[in-house]
Amino acid sequence: MTTLSAIANRIADTGGHALLVGGSVRDKMLGAKSKDLDVEVHGMAAEKLTDVLAEFGHVNPVGASFGVLKLTVGDDDFDFSLPRRENKVGRGHKGFQVEVDPTMTVEEAARRRDFTFNSMALDVLTGDVVDPFGGVADLEDHTLRMTDARTFVEDPLRVLRGFQFCGRFDLEVEPETARVCAEMVGEFDALAVERVWEEWHKWATKSTKLSKGLRFLREVEWLDLFPEVAALVGVEQSTEHHPEGDVFEHTCQVVDECARLADQHELGQEQRTVLVFAGLCHDFGKVTTTRTTDENVTSHGHDKAAGPFVKMFLDRIGAPKWLVEQVVPLCANHMFRADPTPRNVRRLANRVAPSNVEMLVHLMRADRVRKQSAGQARCSRCHRPLTDPNSVARGVGPVCAAKGWPGHCNAVLELSKALDCSEQAPKPVLMGRHLMPFMPPGPEMGRVLRAAFDAQLDGVFETVDDGVAWVQSHI
Repeated sequence: MTTLSAIANRIADTGGHALLVGGSVRDKMLGAKSKDLDVEVHGMAAEKLTDVLAEFGHVNPVGASFGVLKLTVGDDDFDFSLPRRENKVGRGHKGFQVEVDPTMTVEEAARRRDFTFNSMALDVLTGDVVDPFGGVADLEDHTLRMTDARTFVEDPLRVLRGFQFCGRFDLEVEPETARVCAEMVGEFDALAVERVWEEWHKWATKSTKLSKGLRFLREVEWLDLFPEVAALVGVEQSTEHHPEGDVFEHTCQVVDECARLADQHELGQEQRTVLVFAGLCHDFGKVTTTRTTDENVTSHGHDKAAGPFVKMFLDRIGAPKWLVEQVVPLCANHMFRADPTPRNVRRLANRVAPSNVEMLVHLMRADRVRKQSAGQARCSRCHRPLTDPNSVARGVGPVCAAKGWPGHCNAVLELSKALDCSEQAPKPVLMGRHLMPFMPPGPEMGRVLRAAFDAQLDGVFETVDDGVAWVQSHI
């Protein structure tokens, strides 16, 4: 018998009823494992539940006033809670008055939850699913549906939860849910930026269909709250190079491809986050640089123009500083077209730091994904439907393996690996201590070191001795 089953049996012996609730039940229905086990106990007072749990391990009353107890048994943690009502008394997701009521029915307790697939419960002892609001059917139909409109509108954070759920589980929002979400847009400013970032972070790290989240924001009229993303809607592109549509549609395809590449290359959570947000932000500069004529649509310099908009957006959603520092240079260099020579690749590695060339190549490949509205992927150069099943295996993504951009990306990456700068920028060979024998510290030494590093990037020297000789002959 598992620990949780033993606890559930003991709870049953004392007149209670233990149910798994929330995300752990949803994940079980999807065939996925859940790290967080939330157990709701009906028919038992808080004091009695505390006594029962103490028989099994250490009880921490982390939220006793809200009927929440954390139990630690060895290396395992469980969250136990009592059914509760939440009455809206203020703005935002914290403006609630909580009333614990162990006598509530399972359906009444589930009604306060956000979406139907989070309102399911699982009997710990029998394995029976309690599904009063049709969560199982909505999961099977890939539908995002609010549990109850009366309680849903009380917490604007639920809209952003819907955003990341759509990306994670490939969902389409049900029309009435979309209408209610749209009516809640005025409550957005009541949310703490830390909570906003938490939902965007989940979208970036847990989604397999990130575009569904972006399309959800557009459908429920929350996209304008993130103006740098909303501005992409309707921005024209060259139909020759972008048969998929406007910049927003292109961005939707790019973030999906970023997620695919992150999974294919087994990127860590931080790297995946960087790549996804670089994919989301890479064309922000097109809003101000796009020019349309009778002959063509151009956006020259959009890569370099993106920086200020990327910073504004990431600051707006509360992104950490390390993410901003990596995403901005990736966006600024995603149109790298120079010949992959040692000099150019070293300088590229230096420009994209603190990110790296490998991440840039992932972004460049994702940027060349092309899909018509019907879903047919096409080559970035010849625009023909893809017919090469081996292209993904070769690591070039869903584009043909002919000459052109895929070959360019491969060459850049391979040369950066040969130069040992694929994962980090080149480090200066010369340091101040190497110049001390013939040059005093000060501004002039700093200028000389910068000039020496510039020469090093050009491949003029590789060792300390050669570097010192270069300085002595040039300064």
